[in-house]
Amino acid sequence: MPLTVSEGGEWIERLAIADLIYRYSDSVTRADWDQTEAVFAPDVVWESPVLGMRFVGAHVPGLPCCRDNRI
Repeated sequence: MPLTVSEGGEWIERLAIADLIYRYSDSVTRADWDQTEAVFAPDVVWESPVLGMRFVGAHVPGLPCCRDNRI
């Protein structure tokens, strides 16, 4: 039975998410900081309440190529 348009769209979204996770983990593993930064949206908010950190912007905190946007 073929997929409906909504089911097909859901699979496309799932594949896009899986690809993003792969690109992020691959770039971190290879220490490719430019690629790591590229997976984040320009208006990203990254936070870790446990660590007490919050960063705003597409620059990944703590990476050699990036400025610190801690707020």
